[in-house]
Amino acid sequence: MGWIQSSGVTEDLTGVLGHRPELQEKFQAFTEAIEADAALSPAILNLCRAQVQFVHGGADPKHHGLTDAEACAVRIADLMPHGYHNIEDADVTALVKHFGERGAVNLLTATSFYDVSARLTKVWALEGRG
Repeated sequence: MGWIQSSGVTEDLTGVLGHRPELQEKFQAFTEAIEADAALSPAILNLCRAQVQFVHGGADPKHHGLTDAEACAVRIADLMPHGYHNIEDADVTALVKHFGERGAVNLLTATSFYDVSARLTKVWALEGRG
C-alpha cells in the first residue's frame, strides 16, 4: 500500500482510485449504475449509505418516523457490515414486497458496496481528512 500512503491523495476513495484509472472508472460506473436504477429512490439509498457508515463509526443518522419500506431498508443496511449472516428469508421477502425483486437485489448490492467502500476508506485512513 505504499503508493497509497505516499501519494498524498487522501480526500476520498475516488481520489485514491485515481492512481489506478481502470479501477476508478469501474468504481464510478458501478456507483452510477446502482444509483441510476429506478427500482430504488435516492432517498432509500441515502438512508442505507448513512446507516452503513454509522455501523463503521460514522455519525448517527438518527432515523425518525421511517415508513415500513424505509425501516426494512435500514435494517438490511444495519446488518450488512457485521451481521449479514443474520439477514433472513423474511427480511428479503420484505424487501421484495416493498421494492420488487429488482429493487431487493439492488438494495442488497448497494449496501454491500457501501460496506466495501466504508471498509476501504478505513483501511486507507481516508476518513476525517481532506
